[in-house]
Amino acid sequence: MTLPHIDLPDKPSELLRVAVRDAQAAEAAGHTLDMRGWVVPRIDGTCAVCMAGAVMLRAGEWRRAPFPLASPIDYDEVTHERLTSIDEMRVGDCTGVLPYGAGDVIRRFCEIVSADMNDDGLEYARASWDTYLRAADYLASEGY
Repeated sequence: MTLPHIDLPDKPSELLRVAVRDAQAAEAAGHTLDMRGWVVPRIDGTCAVCMAGAVMLRAGEWRRAPFPLASPIDYDEVTHERLTSIDEMRVGDCTGVLPYGAGDVIRRFCEIVSADMNDDGLEYARASWDTYLRAADYLASEGY
């Protein structure tokens, strides 16, 4: 079963801003940010979510996933790619969202994000919201 499409921006800068907005909203609503899973329901009715999981949480359809843990693979191809791109940008990797030949932009994006990463190990790490917004501003200034 494929979950309904989540309407997400094409531009990486806008996509990153959506992820930050949704993650901040998830935190404010009492959910836990945890980069080890997409959307993980908890016994108290809240969820543990990563940045992309916060987008899935906002969309609400994750509850219809075939398993109790929803992931991008449960969505259509476009939504899957955009959710995966959010997770890649979380760790400073934007190679999957920028065109071939954008090496300088990719390197600078990585520098911005990685300069502020916590030390939870790359797979689970994240930077501050301000850092992601600064990285999104940089991408936008370069037309992405």
